[in-house]
Amino acid sequence: MQQSSSSIACLAAALAKAQIELINPERSMIATIRAEDKGGTEQILRYAPLSSVLELLRKTFGQHEIAILQATAIDQAAGVST
Repeated sequence: MQQSSSSIACLAAALAKAQIELINPERSMIATIRAEDKGGTEQILRYAPLSSVLELLRKTFGQHEIAILQATAIDQAAGVST
């Protein structure tokens, strides 16, 4: 049976432990951005794809029983995600 913590203390402790184990994902993607206002100069950026970031987070957070959630809607009256 799934349980949720009664206070933020349990979550904070689990997050602190997970952060120790997290590593930066490989920046395997390249983006070229052309500035229109600077004479068309280009800037090349390297970044990690979201799939790589989520893979690392799911593995590490799962070991510490931390779930990653994404709200699909917000109940404005109640002020909560649904």
